[in-house]
Amino acid sequence: MLDILEKEVFPYVDKPARYIGGEVNSIIKGHEGRTKLALIFPDVYEIGISNLGLKILYHILNKIDEIVCERAYAPWPDMEDKLRELAIPLYSLETKTPLNKFDILGFSFQYELLYTNFLNILNLSGIPFRTVNRGEDDPFIIGGGPVSGNLEPVAHFLDAICVGDGESCIVEITIKIREGRQENKSRLKILESLSEIKGVYVPSLYSESTVNGYVIPEGKKVRRRIEPDLEKIDFITRQIIPNVQAIQDRAVIEVARGCTRGCRFCQACFTYRPVRERSVATILKLARQTVSETGYRELSLISLSISDYSSLNLLINKLDEQFSPHGISFSLPSLRLDSFNSELAVKIKEIRKSGLTFAVEGGTQAVRDYINKGVNEDDLLSVINIAKNEGWKSVKLYFMIGLVKDGVAEETMGIAGLVKKISSLVPGIMITVSVAVFIPKPHTPFQRHRQLSAKDGKDEFSRLIDNIKKNKRINVRYNNPYMSYLEGIFSRGDRRLSLAIEQAYARGARFDGWNEKVNLALWEEAFIAGGIDPEFYLREIDADSPLPWDMIEMGASPLFLEQELERSNSGSLTKDCSSACEDYCGNCDFDEISPRLAGSYNENIAGPAEEFLPEVLISSKPLFLGRLLYAKKREMKYISPTDFEEIMSRALIRADIPVCYSSGFNPHIRVESMWALPAGFESDYEVLEIELSRDMGSDEFFARLLPVLPSGLQFKGLKIFPFPYTKINRLAKDHFISFDFDSFIDYKTVESKLAASGNYVKKTPKSEKIINLNDFVRTLSSDEGKIICDYYQIEGGARIQDIIDGITGYGVRKAVTLNPRVIERYILKNDVKISIFDV
Repeated sequence: MLDILEKEVFPYVDKPARYIGGEVNSIIKGHEGRTKLALIFPDVYEIGISNLGLKILYHILNKIDEIVCERAYAPWPDMEDKLRELAIPLYSLETKTPLNKFDILGFSFQYELLYTNFLNILNLSGIPFRTVNRGEDDPFIIGGGPVSGNLEPVAHFLDAICVGDGESCIVEITIKIREGRQENKSRLKILESLSEIKGVYVPSLYSESTVNGYVIPEGKKVRRRIEPDLEKIDFITRQIIPNVQAIQDRAVIEVARGCTRGCRFCQACFTYRPVRERSVATILKLARQTVSETGYRELSLISLSISDYSSLNLLINKLDEQFSPHGISFSLPSLRLDSFNSELAVKIKEIRKSGLTFAVEGGTQAVRDYINKGVNEDDLLSVINIAKNEGWKSVKLYFMIGLVKDGVAEETMGIAGLVKKISSLVPGIMITVSVAVFIPKPHTPFQRHRQLSAKDGKDEFSRLIDNIKKNKRINVRYNNPYMSYLEGIFSRGDRRLSLAIEQAYARGARFDGWNEKVNLALWEEAFIAGGIDPEFYLREIDADSPLPWDMIEMGASPLFLEQELERSNSGSLTKDCSSACEDYCGNCDFDEISPRLAGSYNENIAGPAEEFLPEVLISSKPLFLGRLLYAKKREMKYISPTDFEEIMSRALIRADIPVCYSSGFNPHIRVESMWALPAGFESDYEVLEIELSRDMGSDEFFARLLPVLPSGLQFKGLKIFPFPYTKINRLAKDHFISFDFDSFIDYKTVESKLAASGNYVKKTPKSEKIINLNDFVRTLSSDEGKIICDYYQIEGGARIQDIIDGITGYGVRKAVTLNPRVIERYILKNDVKISIFDV
């Protein structure tokens, strides 16, 4: 499979590194005798690789000897086209095994606009869409993730759904399927056994009725699975290092799960209760392990509301003590207005002075009280003033439109008035207003509300922009209202929508969560073809009408949701229940399941661990230059120069090499690689340089570095030069390169083609120019089916890909199929050849 991919697929797709696997900390196990499960995020690699939930499940499952867990992501359209053209099934990254050869495919649905990608993955894997059409040997298709509270639109496509926390649930599902297949049970019998697992919903076992236009499943209730204590969950510290820059390219630690602030529009608030915090000591231990095992220079503390973590000040101080001396920063991505203060602002500024983002949601106090936001205008002004006083130049404020039943224009003008007032009272601060159409979500007090139409949403965004545009210190950004329209339909959808999803997929719908990919006209055709009125799902739902998701119990009782709705209408607030329960919502049993705050753990928190990265110190001064000779093979030949430098930087940290940081606003480790090659070109001879604070012998250096290197990277030599030193990009900026590639034409033809390349058109992304390739080629020969060429590498001159193209007519992508390889780089001094490593 890998040979086919390298010859027929990777040369012709953008970012082949998305599909090669081999990432640091990925796990490869033998398949024989093991139950095979593939975890799949149905979006592009850069998004899916960032998902913490799948990282945790990957780690937990692979710790079990009887199970092998691998990964796959949605292929970008160019990759899909190549797979279809060559009839290659979609495969796992770890072993390139076709997905239809796995026992279980586990899909994580983080948002509703992934459904056509989901179908595309099934289709590319040769797996029937609908459960009813699958055979005994087909994989079991399992769904989960934040959308698990209502996956009815894809219920016909899923064999089972894990509702709620997945750590122990996915293990039980896998073991049940393993045992069932070992006992030769039928697919139906295995599904029936899955339905007995707490938190597992098997849609095909439910009958269907139609009530008030909705398809309502009928059967036993399924209650959300809750992990009661994060301290007891095996968290992943050996997090996979992506091959390309991910959207969240940093180490992550989940410090808490759940939020009890009670914002009435927020699905996560009601479906992740109760709040469960990790202890400070555990977070510190996990953070040290994660940075040591990944080499990331930034650590993100993940929570629905990190500023609500009950021991935040203690945690930040301890993290600062441990990590700041080593140049490791950390971020707090989810701050609340009413828990942000001067002390926190000072600490955040010391850690990393990045932008500040706050969710205000409503522009008026009446709207904020309606949604139980619990913040007022004075809170907001205080926060903005703190930010300005501590040196921030900009803030981002999130709002929604369409929260209230009537008076949408008043909502919009309330936002405009509020931000203009802030801009007037806090001069000198730039404000970015980010606004979106409110989408009513299942299992919230507002689950029956109507949703603003896409057209009305766009009109309100225009109203907001028109009202603010004269103020040059306020910038407005808004979410695509047509994407919100689609999300709203599927958010509160039922099983009838499976027809529309199939129709949209057949018409080419993919990546519907991407602005540049979503096609509303296509979806409108699909709704018509499926006989579906999409507006039906956006209207207000009668209070006595059953709901398609009623069989799922996410924790908050119907009575509590009704009470919250009544309170919203009267403008009354509901208190945070993390420390005391006044309004029983139904999530806690106050025995096994109850709020767990960090302060409840009797812990002794030690000072910084001296054994943590003792040689990686931001205060270190560069006294030596380390020059490394290395080869890029297999997976590494597809890595871009920028991504390679990040991969190397992280490897150096994992190895605890005494590297030095740059100075400036955002210090980084100095890793300088030279002379970028096109993706897919191998090299036996590359050089990079790093700055070191002490001399290291080759034995010690490589004893630390080699065990942590990614697959396909081979180091061959090290030279250490004391300060002062001259870097190789000055010593050998212009040099000769010896390379070879497979020949499919006779040598005389090669020579004649080169001789005729006096007017070669060199193309770059920005320009074209005519050069004479003969001016750069030093020698040309042939040996055992290989063309061997030495040429002069100079800025603005010929490149390897130009010479291959001039000789063979193969452009840079097709040239990869000829296995181009750099053999050596050298300079000539008095006609004597000197390898640049030895310069």
